[in-house]
Amino acid sequence: MSKYTGALMGCAIGDSLGIHVEGWKPQQIQRYVGTITGLMNHIQPIGPAGEPIKEDEYGKLKRWSSDAKRGDISDDTILTLAVAEAVLERGFDLEHMARKHLEAYEANRQPDGSYKGAFGGTTQLAFEALKNGISPYESGNLKGPGNAPAMKMGPIGLYAATDCGGAHLKFAEEVGRMTHLDTRSVASGMVQAGLVERLAGDEIHHRYFFHDAIMDLTAHCEEAPIAGMANPEIRLLDKMRWIVKNHDASVEETREALGNGGAVFESYPFAIFMFQKHWDNPKGGLLATVNAGGDCDTTGAIYGTLWGARDGLDALPKEWVDGINEKERILRVGWRFEHLDRMMNR
Repeated sequence: MSKYTGALMGCAIGDSLGIHVEGWKPQQIQRYVGTITGLMNHIQPIGPAGEPIKEDEYGKLKRWSSDAKRGDISDDTILTLAVAEAVLERGFDLEHMARKHLEAYEANRQPDGSYKGAFGGTTQLAFEALKNGISPYESGNLKGPGNAPAMKMGPIGLYAATDCGGAHLKFAEEVGRMTHLDTRSVASGMVQAGLVERLAGDEIHHRYFFHDAIMDLTAHCEEAPIAGMANPEIRLLDKMRWIVKNHDASVEETREALGNGGAVFESYPFAIFMFQKHWDNPKGGLLATVNAGGDCDTTGAIYGTLWGARDGLDALPKEWVDGINEKERILRVGWRFEHLDRMMNR
């Protein structure tokens, strides 16, 4: 039953491993950090005259979470926990889900009015709509093809794995549309919920079965593009086909073919590729995912969720688990899933 806690903790670990280098190129990580091997403190590259380095020949050194400390989490885990608590409290209730999202958002408001946690622009726009009284059925927008649905939707799969939620893909769709209208963003959350449900339920025992699952779920969940979407010609299903065909490609080849930036049609397929490629070495694969740069707190969180759902809490490195600053809260939420599972299956 530790798979419930494992999925939540895996999300936090992947998030925290990548939080300090989110948006960096792999060459920048190598130059200023070396190889990431565990949780670390914030890195501020310094030039020869003692000045902060904000850009180099590889691009800007982004600082989305410059105030984060070792073991801190960002929006990936903040919203994952909001989703988890919402379904545990009220099941598949979208109004309550919206309230829990806003509670999590407002809990990270800073004195200057900004928000800690590096929430994405599409998500923030939807939250402002919810705060202004817009229904969660109408609050989503097309600001961008964000990956928030993918990063936070694991708990809906966990809830389904307890035998409580048979309509989990439909509810994942509703939760995705609450913030994002891009069909690939919505589909990514549905696919992630479906994969987590199958992994936590011991339904996938080999990476080739995982290939079948990603193809089946994506074909079922991804709808046709709608007007206003950026790059509507790019489809998640095409990216999943590439993964299955090129399942042992190098990380460099995969970054070139799939991308690993913040757009959901890059980051989600990249995380999926890395998880299946490193099926038998999930710890090494998570580190490789983060060291590949890009939106690496989110690719790490997605990967970590899948790893924890498959293998459980005990498979995660103890020093990483103990280093997460929200460890006790995550353990409490995970225990509630485990208790629910026992109640449903006794």
